[in-house]
Amino acid sequence: MALDFRRINALPSHVRDFLFLKLIPNEIFLRFNIDPVTLKGPSGYKCVRGYLPKDKNLALIEIRLDPQDEDPIFQCQLSLEEHFRSVNLDWIVMNDITKERFNVDKTPEGKEALCGIFQRNMEEEIKAMQAGLAPGMVRPGLGLFGKFLRCLEDFTSFLGLNTITLEALFLS
Repeated sequence: MALDFRRINALPSHVRDFLFLKLIPNEIFLRFNIDPVTLKGPSGYKCVRGYLPKDKNLALIEIRLDPQDEDPIFQCQLSLEEHFRSVNLDWIVMNDITKERFNVDKTPEGKEALCGIFQRNMEEEIKAMQAGLAPGMVRPGLGLFGKFLRCLEDFTSFLGLNTITLEALFLS
């Protein structure tokens, strides 16, 4: 039987969670004072959550210091490409939530813009660009992509896979 996330997501939670926590760079736990065992932040809230459906070939891991936070600190979605036996990095977000937010993801009226599909917020896009952000970024990043990539490589290797695929995802 081919390896897929449906099987991994169905594992006992302590085994499954151990595997998926390998994706999070330790620096995030240290920087935001999140206990790596209890997964609780300074307020006592469990910050690390997973969307790990047993009927879908994907896994989403997210860190928010508070459930009301507009943006996650970390959000990663993976899927397994069964034919090529590779892990697909569907998306990765690592926001520095202590820095200014630019509403490039919202219309000028404050409504969701769905990545600019329906309407763009040019004023916010210009402000974000002038602050040094890349297109689509709402906040500066954490500067941990290299460390995340090593975590992803270790995770993939642990699963016995040797290929990571990704596709660019941004609308302009």
